[in-house]
Amino acid sequence: MPLYQYECASCKVKDKPLRFDVVKPMVEASHPENCGKCGENALRIFSPTPNSFGWRLTDASHEVGNPDELERDI
Repeated sequence: MPLYQYECASCKVKDKPLRFDVVKPMVEASHPENCGKCGENALRIFSPTPNSFGWRLTDASHEVGNPDELERDI
């Protein structure tokens, strides 16, 4: 099931809106979600997923001092 992120404008954490995740079926994606802290309606926010499109960092890229190198990963 997909993970949806929500933001409650009424609740603040370090002067930023409280964010929380909810796992629910796609057919319920449009259903409103309430904040677990205050009970107000929360706004669903867009959370992009990282994509690499067939390229990945080589193992050497993760070592200290080595530059990032990309290799084809198909």
